[in-house]
Amino acid sequence: MTPTDYPRKVAIILNPVAGLKGEAKPLIQDYLSRLPDCQVTYYETKGSGDAARFAKEAAEKGAEMVLAYGGDGTITEAADGLRGTDIPLGILPGGTANVMSVELGVPTDLVAALDLIFARPNQTRRIDMGRIDQQMFLLRAGIGYEAQLSATAPREAKRERGRLAYFQHALSLVKKLRRARYKITVDGKKYVAHGITCMICNSTNVGLPNLKLIENASVSDGLLDVVIIDGLGMGSMLRVFTSIFQKLIPGRRTAPPPLKHWQGRDITIEIKPGQLVAFDGEKLKHAKRVTATVLPGVLGVIVPAEAAAVADEVGKAAVA
Repeated sequence: MTPTDYPRKVAIILNPVAGLKGEAKPLIQDYLSRLPDCQVTYYETKGSGDAARFAKEAAEKGAEMVLAYGGDGTITEAADGLRGTDIPLGILPGGTANVMSVELGVPTDLVAALDLIFARPNQTRRIDMGRIDQQMFLLRAGIGYEAQLSATAPREAKRERGRLAYFQHALSLVKKLRRARYKITVDGKKYVAHGITCMICNSTNVGLPNLKLIENASVSDGLLDVVIIDGLGMGSMLRVFTSIFQKLIPGRRTAPPPLKHWQGRDITIEIKPGQLVAFDGEKLKHAKRVTATVLPGVLGVIVPAEAAAVADEVGKAAVA
């Protein structure tokens, strides 16, 4: 390992129930002990809101960089604590899906993620965050089926079976699907659509490299994406994901999935009947109306240098 010119004052936020559980902290400690002059402060989360509070505290105490180990929920909280600052966030993936790490090209292996931060060429990429009813999110806010799927999957099952737990849970929810009417306002323009779920997305990544619900979407474009899956039943969901995965086959032309899509900065969704709302896999509320807005470029995240270059081009194309 040949360290780069890394910051010397580092804060580490760990979710002790994520991924490697008790093995993560000793592994991180051993890695950092081999870095000359690296001053490390450790924080361990015990409940909701801890990661945001710890990140903010670390910033106030002069940390030059904050690393967060955990799933997307932990990463989102840490991002919230750092938003609006110049202190970069390093992602150490430790959850079930780790969608934001996939979106940004961060390795999902813990040692490889540490190597990215301390021993590989990297850059700090400024990314957007979304806010829904004063709650920050990095990935998306889901309404209806997507909210039920992401927020009610049993935690123990997710730890034991990973993505398989989500698939099994998805099947169990099919019989409960109900079509809703969504009255949508995007930057003052009004639309009406029906579907089984509505998502307000900062990232449209599905948790696998280069696969997104919407191609012309970027976490650095200063926009949110409103996505509605039309139809009713598992058939609609399967058509969506079949269309996405067929993009992996070179030269394969696919029919467009049953999606409706809008982009904007300020979003209002009126829902009839009311549905469950969740953000980044965490329950928010049962609602008949939600409002969301984008906060452009409020967070710096450490990403591979090559991924940052590609992302810049994608972001420019999305804005254009």
